[in-house]
Amino acid sequence: MEPKEHGGNFILKTNDKIDQSPVIQQILKDLRGKIPSINAPELFRLKNNFTILDCREQEEVELGIIPDSIWIPKAKVDLMVEKQLLDKTKPIVVYCASGVRSLLVAKTLLELGYLDVQNLDSGIEAWKSSGLKISQRTINKINRRRYKAQLTLPEVGEDGQMKISQAKVLLVGCGGLGSPTAFYLAAAGVGTLGLADDDLIDESNLQRQILHSTQRIGMAKVESAFMVLKDLNPLVNIVPHKLRVSSENIDQLLCQYDIIIDGCDNFETRYLVNQACLKNRKVNIHGSVFAFQGQVSVFCTPDGPCYECLFPEPPGKDVAPNCAEGGVLGAVVGVTGSLVAVETIKWILGLKSAPMMHCYDGLHASFESLKIKKEPSCKSCSISPEQIIYNSDFITECKVG
Repeated sequence: MEPKEHGGNFILKTNDKIDQSPVIQQILKDLRGKIPSINAPELFRLKNNFTILDCREQEEVELGIIPDSIWIPKAKVDLMVEKQLLDKTKPIVVYCASGVRSLLVAKTLLELGYLDVQNLDSGIEAWKSSGLKISQRTINKINRRRYKAQLTLPEVGEDGQMKISQAKVLLVGCGGLGSPTAFYLAAAGVGTLGLADDDLIDESNLQRQILHSTQRIGMAKVESAFMVLKDLNPLVNIVPHKLRVSSENIDQLLCQYDIIIDGCDNFETRYLVNQACLKNRKVNIHGSVFAFQGQVSVFCTPDGPCYECLFPEPPGKDVAPNCAEGGVLGAVVGVTGSLVAVETIKWILGLKSAPMMHCYDGLHASFESLKIKKEPSCKSCSISPEQIIYNSDFITECKVG
């Protein structure tokens, strides 16, 4: 298949078979003289030192990849690579089928400021010829059709969708905040979604808890949520935990998941979740609402603050009543829960940002993001995780949701 001229540069089609014109061959010869190459056995021996980038097309990738490769098709390298490969100093090896397209991608990476880029000599064919294993990496047709809208995003793509499908997320609370959060995580294809709540559906919940319905009043919230989310996306593993979260069971619960979402409506459980995330080294994605206002943050990251850095002590009930007592607009809960889902998906994809508290004011239709930082004197995150003892003064067995 011949290369075509485009804006002064030539573009190679899917395979690496090009014509033998002197101009094309001279261009490739010049690139080989400028870009270092590495052979397959050497890459296998040193692969932990490199980021390995596969620049082939989707149909080629589905036939197998070099294990632990990152896939960015050649046509999308300009758009996607700087969002996926943040460290421009880390060595990169690029490969394609036989080592031609990868030369062009390596040239692009060098022009974008990546400092150490090599080309896999003779591509994945040389890898296979050396007897080295390849991995199968596919998203089935049902998944691709279902997730088409997010697969087209450069920040997601098939690599990102694989991360989403492998993520294990625990949602503490299946009420107002938990409802929109669970909906969007299930719709996005989160692999395993745990739901922890011991409450039953009450008619007063239905103004904001959109997972549930009038016909299911009196049913356990986790059972109602399971039915709705499985109907929405049967590919997601929904795990209901019909229990009252407590200091006695939370460690066993958290160890099954990667990311923990605080969808609580009471401070006792919120502080327990925060401390348990620190103790178990889990990320705590927090959402809270009151009246027309919502707040969303990511806590307990390796370098960021925990919830208690901002709020060392729980306020009294007269200062911060729950939704039933203080009132809340259901749509505000929906906005806040959706933001929690966004932050969760961003964390899964590795789209991390500086620690922030995102504040939504529904009454004035405004957003504000405030930088937050670790408090050196915080009684919970200033000590080692092994030293954390749950505070029985205000953390007891508490109702969630």
